[in-house]
This record gives sequence, structure tokens and C-alpha cells, in this order.
Amino acid sequence: VGRAIYDDRLLFIPLNKIFWDRVLNRGLFYESLKYIDINLYKTIQDFIGLIKQKNEYIKNNKIQNINEINFDEIILYNKCKLSELDIYFTFPGYDINLKPDGDNILLTMNNIEEYINLIYDFIFFKGVNPLINSFKEGFNTNFDINKMQCFTSQEIEENICGSKEIKWEVNNLYENLNPEHGYTKQSKIFNDLIKFMCNLNDAQKKKFLIFSTGCSRLPIGGFKSLSPKLTVVKKYCE
Repeated sequence: VGRAIYDDRLLFIPLNKIFWDRVLNRGLFYESLKYIDINLYKTIQDFIGLIKQKNEYIKNNKIQNINEINFDEIILYNKCKLSELDIYFTFPGYDINLKPDGDNILLTMNNIEEYINLIYDFIFFKGVNPLINSFKEGFNTNFDINKMQCFTSQEIEENICGSKEIKWEVNNLYENLNPEHGYTKQSKIFNDLIKFMCNLNDAQKKKFLIFSTGCSRLPIGGFKSLSPKLTVVKKYCE
């Protein structure tokens, strides 16, 4: 990836924007979960709502020692106790303990804060640190990855993978495609090709780009930024 940026080449490696935020040590919040797993994000949001109810109860009742209260009996989740859901301290969907002996520790309203913090830490830090460190080590053999700090995650992706914009207009194609060796801009076949390209759907446009450029996206700036320019030449049959 670093070498591709250095050489101004495109690679179709559309990495999650959170990946770049993590690599560049930018702030990550619970909101960032929705870019990785929307269902898990919604569940965590529900749990955060339960914590707010719990804190409100503690505040309103002026509770001094929260360890003496069984909040599972007081605050319900979808009309049932949280402990009745049989959720343990393992990463959802995987047989991975979030803490030692986590598969034997039941999630309750009394330990829900720790559970959410461990989920957050595993997704953004503990679970991916080896991968992040290896990526940075490889990238840094070309240039310091911290020099990418001035770019947003979207700008980095567009520089590596090309632009997501795939709106093709007749005038734009007419100006930036080069007819040569038997064709001119007035040639019927050249103009028919442009009309054909404009009528392709998004999936077909990606296939056309892979066939003609080797990448499913155009560089930032579209066809005018291609180097060399996309050229249409006349083929004479023997």
C-alpha cells in the first residue's frame, strides 16, 4: 500500500475507514462500531441505554453502595432480566474470551459496564493490535505512515483505491478519451462507444474499467487523471 502511494498507482484494497483511524491513532468511540458491525452497534447502544437507567436509579435513590443492589431485578431489557439472555464474557459470535474464564462469567446489570468496555477494547485494540503493527511496519519501509495524518480516511482510500464516483457524462468522456490511428472525435464508432459507456450500470462500469485499466475505480479526477489517457484506436482485420 505504501509503495502504491509512493509510485502513484491504484490498488483496489477498500479498507474500512476505522482501519485508517486506528492505524493513525485517531480517536475511536462507541459510534465507530456502526462502521464495522451495525447489529453489534445497535445492541451496544441498547446496553448503554440500560446503563443510563441504572445511573439514574442510583442518583435518584442516593445509593451509596451499588454492590448491595441486584440491578437485574430492577432494570429489565425487553421485559426480561439481562442475566436471562445467557450472554457471557465472550466476543459475540466467536469462542473468544474477553477476560480470563469469560465463558463462565454471566452478563448482568451489575457488570454490564465492564462487558461493554471489553468489547470496545477487543474490537479496536487488543484484537487487532498485531495486524495494525504489522501493517505499519510494512508501510513504514516506504515512508512514515504518520505523514498521512493530514488526510481524512476517505481521502486516503481514494488515493489508494481511486474515486468511488462513477457518473460518466457524454461531454466528460468526449473530452478525455483519445481517438487515434483511424478514429477522430467525429467518428461515428467513437461517439457510439461514448454513448454505450454512459448507459452502463454501476456493475458494468466497474467491469469495463477492470478490462480497460486493470482497476475497478478511476483515479481522483476521473478519466482526465488517467495516465496514459484511455485511447480508442481502429483495428484493421488482416
